[in-house]
Parts: sequence; structure tokens; C-alpha cells
Amino acid sequence: MNKNAQKFISATVFSRFGSVFLLIFFNYYVVKQGNSATFLGSLTSLMYVPNFFISILSGSMADKYNKRYMLLGLDFISFLCCLLYFMFYNTILTDVKLTFYMATGILMILNVIATLYGPISRSLVPYMVEKENISKYNSIYTMCADSIKFIVPLVLSVPFILSLDLGSVFLVNAVSFLISFMIVLSIKGLSFQMNNATIKKNNKYSVWSILRKDKQIFPRIVLLFVFNLTLASFNIFLPFFSNTIDSLITYPLYVSVQSVGALVGSILWMFKKNTSNSDVNLIDSILIIPICFILLFFIQTYYVGLFTCFVLGWYSSYFTISFYTSLQSSEYLSNLGKILGLVSGVTLIATPIGSFISGFIIDVNFHASILVFSLPICVSVFLNKFFNK
Repeated sequence: MNKNAQKFISATVFSRFGSVFLLIFFNYYVVKQGNSATFLGSLTSLMYVPNFFISILSGSMADKYNKRYMLLGLDFISFLCCLLYFMFYNTILTDVKLTFYMATGILMILNVIATLYGPISRSLVPYMVEKENISKYNSIYTMCADSIKFIVPLVLSVPFILSLDLGSVFLVNAVSFLISFMIVLSIKGLSFQMNNATIKKNNKYSVWSILRKDKQIFPRIVLLFVFNLTLASFNIFLPFFSNTIDSLITYPLYVSVQSVGALVGSILWMFKKNTSNSDVNLIDSILIIPICFILLFFIQTYYVGLFTCFVLGWYSSYFTISFYTSLQSSEYLSNLGKILGLVSGVTLIATPIGSFISGFIIDVNFHASILVFSLPICVSVFLNKFFNK
């Protein structure tokens, strides 16, 4: 890969470290305070509520404006938000409830920024990487992101780290965004913005017209929605499973194993010779997830939980790399931001729906909830088979 691609992946690693560190710590903090699954699910859903419309907007912005300037602005705003919380935590925020509500508010802002960041950064790839290297770039990008998901839970497993206060965790996130800002600032020599003639031409096409033209994009998006719905449900289920089976302290370990699975999936993809039929293979292989969930339903043990986390992580990396490579290599390069905006929106709709519904299901019947989570995937496979006839 060229130097710009390497720098961009490095920036992602630093910003992702802080974000994952904060998110996992916050989930641990919520459960530690004795809150229910319904509360955690509802809280997670609330953070993602406005993000669908924002993702559509960010996709259109990515096709019109300078991508580098937008990414720099988003990194800097994230840095300021986290730094302000750290400063207020040690001065103004003395009430526990106020501390918690402000942390939730900052997390909502960071989620909005991440929603804007996603489609813009993904649409930058074809301008930065040669078409024949996009698949390799995505595998390395995903591998680095999954490495962070593996490393952070291990760090959080250290008792000293878990004893940190929210203010200190927000400071870690602030530093990570600042480093990312400095790295993106050093990226130069690329055309980050299309010319006016191309922008004017793009305005003639909407996302919906592209979906009507390409019949293969819609079933992929359906599969994307269902997979993220299942992933969000499982992520709400996981800390309570950990607390029920063994101890809440083992929760970071489950997250780490899920990341190891994703890391293995990314590495295996790099050595995959033929990816032309990857969409079909993904549709068939996704059935391994409900199989694992059914196994976990009948055998709710520590090791079966680890195995399920590993498989879910492995498939997640395969799905992500294949999905984004197919879009970034498509004929719709000049409208890629719009398509990725819709993709991001669909993902962000699935996350709060999965989090909210799963919270209630877990509280009603914890043991049967994992079985319910497998149903949407089975339905999605049927739909994809129907559309691909």
C-alpha cells in the first residue's frame, strides 16, 4: 500500500482505540451500577436514534466536499468533547447522576460524529488505493480495527484499569482523537474532492434510482441490516451472560475472543484467492451464526460462549470486507458517498432496534433470548435466495 493509505489506517487505529476503550468501559460501568438489560438496551438505542438521517446527509456531503477537511473537523470536535468532559468531571460534575447523564450526552455526540465519519472515510478509499488493491486494503483495515477490539478488552481486564473513573477514560479518548487528527493532517497529494462537472452530474442520481438499477445491492443491504440487528442483540446479551455464567469480570474476555475471531477472519481473507462469489458464500455461511446460538441455548457454558464469540467475530470480518470491497469496486464510484451513507444508515437503524428489543427479551426470558436472536438471520437467508433467483 502507498504511504497515504498507511497513514489513514494508522489514524483509524488510534481513534478506534479510544472509542472502543470508552464504549466497553461505559457498558461495564452501567451493568456494575446494577442496571437491567432493558435499561442498557434502551440507553444504547437512544444514542443511535438520530443517526440514520445523519448518515444519509454525510453520504451526500462526501460526494460534494473535500473529504480530508471534513475528517479533520470531525476528529477535532471529538477531541474537544472528550477533553471538556474530563475537565468538567474533576471540577463541576460532583453529582453521580449528572456525571452519568453528561457522559451519555457526550457519547450521543460522538456517535453522531462517527456516523458522519464512516461514509466519508469509506468513500475516500477508491481515491487513495488502486482498484486491484481495495480488497487487500479492506482486509488490513478490518484486521487493524479488530486488533484494537482484541487489545482494549485485555487492557480493561487489568483490575487497575477497571478502577479508573469516567473522566480518565474520556481523557484517553481525547488523546486518541488528537493523534488521529495530526495523522490525517499529514496526508497530502490526493484529490479529495470531485470537480464541479462531476458533482453536477451526480445530483441527477438518487440512492433509490441506483438501487432500482442494480438489483444486487438491495439484498446485500437486507443482509447487512439483519446481521447488525443480530450483532447488536448479542452485544447486549453478552455482559449479562458473563455475569450469569461466571462473573462480570470475564465480560472483557468474551469481547476479546470475539475480536480474535474477527482478526483470524481478516487474515484468512488476505490469503483468499477467489472472491468473485463471496456474496453467495456469505449468504450461505451466515447460517453458522444461528447454529451457534442454538448450541449456546442448549449448552450455556463458559467455553460455548467463547466459541460463539469467536465465530461471530470471524464472520463479521468476512462480511465487512466482502461487502465494502464490492461497493468500492463498483461502477458507482462518483456516487459512492450516497450509497455508503445509506449503508451506514441501515447499520445504525439495526443497532438501536436490536439493542432496544433484545433488552426487553433478555429481561423477560434470559435463557431463551439467544434462540430468538437467530430468527432474523434465517429469514434474511430466505429473502436473499428469493431475490437472487
